[in-house]
Amino acid sequence: MNHKKSTALISIILLSIFCIFIVVYERYVYQEAQDNIEKHAQVIANSLWNFNPLVASEYLSLACKLQNYQHVVVTDTKGELFHKAIGESPGWIEKSFLSLNLIPSVQLTSGIVYNDKLIGEIKAIWNCNTIYKELLVLFVMILFFLILQLYVRLLHSKQGLEQRVLVRTSELSMLNDSLELEVKEHRQAKEALFQSEERYRLIAENAADVIWITDMNLNFTYISPSVYQQIGYTSKEIMEQTLADAMTPSSFEKIINIYSENLTLIEADDPYGWEPVIFEIELYCKDGSSVWTSNNARFLKGDKNQPKGILGVTRDISMQKRAETEKIRAERHAAEQEKHALVGQIAGKIAHDFNNILGIIMGNVELTLLDCKDETDKKSLELIFGQTLRGKNLTKNLIAFAKDQEPNQEFFQMNEKIDLVIKLLKKDLEGIKLIMKKNPTLPLLLADSGMIEHALVNLLQNSIHALSLVEHSKIIIKTYSLDKKIYFEIEDNGCGIPKNNLENIFEPSFTLKGSKDVNGSYKNGIKGTGYGMANVKKYIEQHKGKILVESKVGSGTKFTISLPVIKKELIIEEKIELREEISHFGKYILVVEDETDISNVQHKVLTNEPCNHKVDIANTGQMAMDLFDGADYDFISLDYILPDGINGMDVYYHIRKNDKNIPILFTSGNIEFLESIKELKQKDANIDHLSKPCQNKDYVNGINKLLERTLVARE
Repeated sequence: MNHKKSTALISIILLSIFCIFIVVYERYVYQEAQDNIEKHAQVIANSLWNFNPLVASEYLSLACKLQNYQHVVVTDTKGELFHKAIGESPGWIEKSFLSLNLIPSVQLTSGIVYNDKLIGEIKAIWNCNTIYKELLVLFVMILFFLILQLYVRLLHSKQGLEQRVLVRTSELSMLNDSLELEVKEHRQAKEALFQSEERYRLIAENAADVIWITDMNLNFTYISPSVYQQIGYTSKEIMEQTLADAMTPSSFEKIINIYSENLTLIEADDPYGWEPVIFEIELYCKDGSSVWTSNNARFLKGDKNQPKGILGVTRDISMQKRAETEKIRAERHAAEQEKHALVGQIAGKIAHDFNNILGIIMGNVELTLLDCKDETDKKSLELIFGQTLRGKNLTKNLIAFAKDQEPNQEFFQMNEKIDLVIKLLKKDLEGIKLIMKKNPTLPLLLADSGMIEHALVNLLQNSIHALSLVEHSKIIIKTYSLDKKIYFEIEDNGCGIPKNNLENIFEPSFTLKGSKDVNGSYKNGIKGTGYGMANVKKYIEQHKGKILVESKVGSGTKFTISLPVIKKELIIEEKIELREEISHFGKYILVVEDETDISNVQHKVLTNEPCNHKVDIANTGQMAMDLFDGADYDFISLDYILPDGINGMDVYYHIRKNDKNIPILFTSGNIEFLESIKELKQKDANIDHLSKPCQNKDYVNGINKLLERTLVARE
């Protein structure tokens, strides 16, 4: 509804209300005036008429004044005047209203009744001054109308304002929604960009591959942070280097050749110049080592299809290279093993007959030498006798190399073994200054004394041979203990070994003596079998030791051999560590071991703190099976090589017929067994293997881990 319509409606309503008010109010006033005149008549009749006319006159004068009468006349039934009262003169306003007939004069009449008898009549001329109140009401209504009009206008203004506000608010809301949408889209785009950049950053930092870019001068312009994981340099450090600084000379030469070839193709407009190139190079690491990498690189196109740089991805393939090297080494080892097996077969067949032949020759030569008087013939016979000794030694070394036997381990003093070997070679050591630097507090060594003795003999004989042409010859033998290992060194000041041959001296059939002595480093007549150092390396590695060689031509050679120390019991530090590491105690264990020194150590280690196991020992296969059948064991420690023709595998199969789950820990260094155990472990999850010799702590941990694994599998 608009403003004009609302104003007209309000006016009509107010006018109607005013008219109704006038009608109702005037009727009410007329009725009240009539009631008042009747009350005056009654008062006059009851109180004043018969008693005190003077009081009646005063009463009527007061009534004129209060009721706005012009005058009041009281007459009797005969019309005679009883009393008359005149009202006050009207004011000029009232006179004006009277003259305009706005205040009408009305005659009011009422009979005077006393004791139910009409005794007179009262008449009054009354000025009906309702105009004052009517004007007041009109003024109020006009004022109300104006206020209402103002309110309506304000309401309309408010509604209009609210409408405009709503419109503006709607527009602002739409604008705000639009802005919020744009902000949200911008934020989402920014967040997506940030996430994308973060993903690329994480990929670049954590990817195994390294992404790099160079300019056309082969200077780095970018390299991903993952280069640190590959070669230990940060991106900043690499950016300060040239390409030549980052790789070996041969690798850089390869890069330059590829760069030149592809650049030539591009200049000749050959599309193959833009193709990716894959190549392998060796990179320097910060710690001085190096890694092999596979690289995928290509030229980047610039303006007018001209190259502007090189983009490359580098992957570390060192493990793959090592695997390939190991594979080649394994294949070579397998070929050597096959060759050695063939040699062993041949040696086994001919050794007996050949030694018999040598025995006959040696015996007859010795008898002939006793009766020979001719010096020339005597020298010839002595030469024959020496060659038979050489043949016997060759046969011995060949058989020792070809035969794959597990060490028979026992505790012995290394210094005493060295003394024994020196006595055996006393004659050969004549004229050589022997310097001994032995540590008297050397711990006992658990090893095959025969193998260690054979190794010492070979090493000393090589030193003796190397000193054959040296004027002031000397050999230094040193023993010491360090980091739970026993070391012994044999050093001479002999002819030395050429640098390019150092890696070959442990290969079977390799020798630098006899016909291979191209430099004349050895005295005539000194020959080598080619199997001595191969046997030494084999013996040392079978005992989990290491052999190092240092040599310089014309200055001498030093061999350093280290062998692990195995105590007869756990040391205090090991007990403390094991108490925290192991979780199985007080088990019933069967130890199958034929070497007394080893079984005694195992028994002592397992039965004392912190293990506190109960242990039975079987030193033969038959005894092991009998003990197993008669007791309820929790664990089996089983050697492979046993002395009674029943080996560890026979015992294993006997146990598995009766118990499929009891954990069995094999302990052996036999090569044949090590190959077979791999396949067996895939079929039986309740077995494991430790190669002999092993440290006591490793032995206890091996048992605990297998027990733990078996219990978890059962649960």
